[in-house]
Amino acid sequence: MNMKTIKVRDIVQDDSVLGRYRGGELRRLAVEALQQEPRVRFDFDGIVLITQSAADELVGRLRRYDEPLLDRIAFAHCSEDVSHMLQWAMDNAFSVSERQEALGLKD
Repeated sequence: MNMKTIKVRDIVQDDSVLGRYRGGELRRLAVEALQQEPRVRFDFDGIVLITQSAADELVGRLRRYDEPLLDRIAFAHCSEDVSHMLQWAMDNAFSVSERQEALGLKD
């Protein structure tokens, strides 16, 4: 099966994925790649940290608005911290959105 691999470290040029901008950038790359390939794999080799906001932009937003795409995305070489934060973003995708709405912020 064809799969596009996105090497996260090559995109962020650092060992950390920080903030909504970077998380959104990764999400947009995945969505674009999924228009050409049936699956995308994020390779987190060399990444030690992803912030809550970056993880929410990457997987939380997909879960809220385009969940079927998540079935076509895989994650590889995640450190324990990265894995935990990605899982947190998945588990809390809707509660983050509710808090933002309560504060008058748009998602």
